[in-house]
Amino acid sequence: MMASGTIRSLGKALDIVGHGTANLTKVQLWDCGTAGGQIWQPQLNGALLNPQSGRCLDSPSGATADGTKLQIYDCNGLDPQKWNVPV
Repeated sequence: MMASGTIRSLGKALDIVGHGTANLTKVQLWDCGTAGGQIWQPQLNGALLNPQSGRCLDSPSGATADGTKLQIYDCNGLDPQKWNVPV
């Protein structure tokens, strides 16, 4: 996780598709920028909150398979919203 609040991989940033804010909006890797959909705030319970949407990064139904498309969803403190992001 960068000091800016972005999470980067392969020269891209973790980004909410279409600057969406609704539950179930997908998350993607996208060109790094300053969009609110690329800002993530670590929470004490391990969740990653996107302040623009007020929702947390979520794995649908707790899926762990390769290729699972992540989404944002109401923060609920359950395991599908707990992440271990290196500093």
